[in-house]
Amino acid sequence: VGNAADVLIELAGGNYSRASEELEKVTVYVGADDAIRDVDVRAVVVPSREWSIWKLIDSIVAGNVPEAFRQLRTLFTSSSKIEDQAFRTLFPMMSRQLRMLWQARVCIEAGAAPKSAPDDVRAMFPTQYSLEKANDFVVQNAMRTAKNIDLEQLSKCFQILNDADGRIKGLLSSFSGIETIESMVLEMVDVVKRKSAA
Repeated sequence: VGNAADVLIELAGGNYSRASEELEKVTVYVGADDAIRDVDVRAVVVPSREWSIWKLIDSIVAGNVPEAFRQLRTLFTSSSKIEDQAFRTLFPMMSRQLRMLWQARVCIEAGAAPKSAPDDVRAMFPTQYSLEKANDFVVQNAMRTAKNIDLEQLSKCFQILNDADGRIKGLLSSFSGIETIESMVLEMVDVVKRKSAA
């Protein structure tokens, strides 16, 4: 049951109220079975957008382009215009996750945990989306992923995200919305891979 609970929280993007709602569906799905297994959770629970963005960022940092593109397809499944979804969901959520990674990386370099970091480290945290106030799921994900990316790479990823936003808004030259977003992912992967190979 412990592993199933972890999977449920993960797929709910660390949102405990959403996990609670999804648990009702899982309970109906397993029926009279004695236990809920992780495969039951994966069969029923629709991953949250937060989870998909974490998987996208994880895939970028790991250099796993096929998985990153798979997560993009998951995020852009509705009939809405890709550009609208990018401005409403993708760009703001990626920016938030990158901020969390930046804070996690600062903590790693200071040898501190986000929730008990010294004052000088906490002073660098933003007031909005502070890792210090995040739930355990978010903190654990950020700390795990931040081990594989440094502050310079994160800074470049922020710039790439900003450029993609500008391209879709027409401020910079671009192609279609999806091509711009795919190029953004490839550029981020390249930034992480180049530094890792050096």
